[in-house]
Amino acid sequence: METMTGAEFRVARERLGVTGAWIAAQLGVQDRTVRRWDAGTSVIPPRVAAQVRSMLAATDDFIDQVTAAIREDGDTVVPIYIDDEQLWEHWPDVTYPASWHRAALGRVAERIPGLRLRYMHEEVPE
Repeated sequence: METMTGAEFRVARERLGVTGAWIAAQLGVQDRTVRRWDAGTSVIPPRVAAQVRSMLAATDDFIDQVTAAIREDGDTVVPIYIDDEQLWEHWPDVTYPASWHRAALGRVAERIPGLRLRYMHEEVPE
């Protein structure tokens, strides 16, 4: 298994758009362990590096699928979720937090010129 540096771990976590507390819970470690990994002061076990890379790959797949669906449908405005409760109300099977969804949809918006993002309750100004 391939290892991961603290910098790579932190960039991956931030790219996922998740907090240290959330990823700690997913990885079955304490928050302070994630803070040490983020700071590069503790070695990241290969199994953790593999799990984080798997999360990144799943996120990239999600982004590819959403991008394709939006292009096919011709949507110009896409809803995002202001908090976890709202996300899980609409997508109960999703295990990631709303911050992950917002980060992912931000990357989708980078791929589709003119795509607008809005919160569920928000009107889009003309």
